[in-house]
Amino acid sequence: MSGATSRADGRQTECPRLCRTRLRAAEIQDELFVRTIDIARARIKIGMANLAYNLSTAPSGPSLITA
Repeated sequence: MSGATSRADGRQTECPRLCRTRLRAAEIQDELFVRTIDIARARIKIGMANLAYNLSTAPSGPSLITA
């Protein structure tokens, strides 16, 4: 096989590898984005549950004045 042919074959096999690498990097970025949304959603859910608990257990009305 001539040198030009072997170089061309090498370039053809290199292109799909680079494409796979870029696609994998994009997939990882998407996974991180989804994971970030899930973490934020969980924080909001816990915060809302905490707020509801605090409001339900807080004293109300005249019982605030204990003197």
